[in-house]
Amino acid sequence: MPAVENENELPDKFADFFMNKIKTIRDSLRDFDDYKPLFKDVPLFTSFKNLSEDEVKTIINKLQCKSCELDILPTKVLKSFLSELLPVITKLVNLSLSQGVFPLRWKQAVVRPLLKKAGLELIYSNYRPVSNLSFLSKLIEKCALYRLNEHVKDHDLLPTNQSAYRQFHSCESALLRLVNDILDGMEHQEVTAMIAVDLSAAFDTVDHSILIKVLEYQYGVNGTALKWIDSYLRPRSCRVNVSSTTSSERQLECSVPQGSCLGPWLYLVYAGTLFDIIPPSITVYGFADDHTANKRFVPTLTNEMDAIRDLQDCAVHINTWMNSNKLKMNNAKTEFILFGSRHQLSKCQTKEIIICGDVIKSKTCIRYLGAFLDETLNFKDHITKKM
Repeated sequence: MPAVENENELPDKFADFFMNKIKTIRDSLRDFDDYKPLFKDVPLFTSFKNLSEDEVKTIINKLQCKSCELDILPTKVLKSFLSELLPVITKLVNLSLSQGVFPLRWKQAVVRPLLKKAGLELIYSNYRPVSNLSFLSKLIEKCALYRLNEHVKDHDLLPTNQSAYRQFHSCESALLRLVNDILDGMEHQEVTAMIAVDLSAAFDTVDHSILIKVLEYQYGVNGTALKWIDSYLRPRSCRVNVSSTTSSERQLECSVPQGSCLGPWLYLVYAGTLFDIIPPSITVYGFADDHTANKRFVPTLTNEMDAIRDLQDCAVHINTWMNSNKLKMNNAKTEFILFGSRHQLSKCQTKEIIICGDVIKSKTCIRYLGAFLDETLNFKDHITKKM
């Protein structure tokens, strides 16, 4: 933890930092009009079908046996007496979903600051807020997600290239798809130009009103189901906890909680509209809040100039989309690289790209989703740095 004179002040200092960071981002985007999602003619999802005791039992058994300070009963004890408690728990779940109400006491979170990466300097900006929620809160979220996933899978509503928090779309599959497409380009004597876009506090700045419209217009969520999600999202509150000391309560006017079951899935829905504004000539891959934009070309001077111009134009589209969705592109951490064989790369002249007015120098190796990807994809850098 960062050094302070009085350790009891640390939770409030973290809370102030997290809240001020969100406010600064939101204030900087205040003048942009809210994003208006395209309407898609999809089947409606108006209410949650009641879950059986067997379904709730299966979901409970799959949840990790973790407890939170907000739990009246330790999760381990709850699972030990599940046969006696299951009818009551199932009724609570179905009452919440059928009435479109998420209980207020379960919308409180205990936030713990987590260092983003081992070895980073111990300053507030290097920590991310992770929400700890009560077990019953996560259970109801998981039950709602169970029904929502059925609807989304049956009608294939999530973008294919948007990965994370969904079956068969893991970090490994996202990397394999990206690497395969780059290697396929090499086989066809093509170079792949790629920008890796970085966002600032993406989960924490999600706008609730825009998210509700996306669910309604593009996923067919309506009626009691939409009312329940709205109730889940707002109002919410949190307290920051550090070494058994807790901050004062803070109200959350935006965000989907990290550490929840439903929050990450809702972020996918929110981020999925990005694919609606991407030009057909550009391929975008997303994993949670990490996105890349790629353009393949046969390396001639004209083709290279056209490809770089297309990528720069695409970055403008992405930045405009982010501004209207109250998300902040971090140009300082956005990266640019050219992939190809040594022979094809020797024909390229581009050393930099302009992203929304900022000059981004070309790199010979970038880190994406935990893998070090060098310009020829021989993975020597990855092997060296991982050993």
